[in-house]
Amino acid sequence: MEEIINRGEISKLRREVLSKAELESEKLLEDAKQEMKDLRKKELNALKKELKEKIKDFTESEKKRAESDLRGKKQEIKAKYQHLKKELLDELVEESISRLIHANRRTKQKIYAQMIDYAVKELGGDIKELEVASQDYEIVKSLYPDAKIKKSKNLEFGIIAYGKDKGVVVNISLPHLKEELKEIILRKVVDKL
Repeated sequence: MEEIINRGEISKLRREVLSKAELESEKLLEDAKQEMKDLRKKELNALKKELKEKIKDFTESEKKRAESDLRGKKQEIKAKYQHLKKELLDELVEESISRLIHANRRTKQKIYAQMIDYAVKELGGDIKELEVASQDYEIVKSLYPDAKIKKSKNLEFGIIAYGKDKGVVVNISLPHLKEELKEIILRKVVDKL
């Protein structure tokens, strides 16, 4: 019977060992599952952090690139605006000059009278000679009959007044008028803005 007891004890011992092993394996399995969860959570957090950094770097680089593109576009628009402004100003000046050149006699008389008055003031009343566009000679001669007036093929419009003192000149001819007209037009445009 001893053998049977031994077998019974062995069987009991075997069951206890198996039970303990099963409990131990369940505990190990639970611990392994928890470690896996912790490890997965840790890896996910690290991956999230890495992705956040990459997104941050990406958005910052995209932001910088977008800002750079925006600066480039602003410069391009500014350059186009300046070019258009210059073209418009040139067109306005050319239109104004065309109107001066093709104005009727009465309008030209008024304009030349103002030019001559200005030249007389600038030269202190001492005009030695006037140079005028050939097509406007008669108009100027009618305004200032006692002056020495010279026809110029080089002038389209305006006058060049020479003072009695050598080298003193008042130039109110087309090239100088263009620059003055640009300044006047710019001032008027700025005043309206």
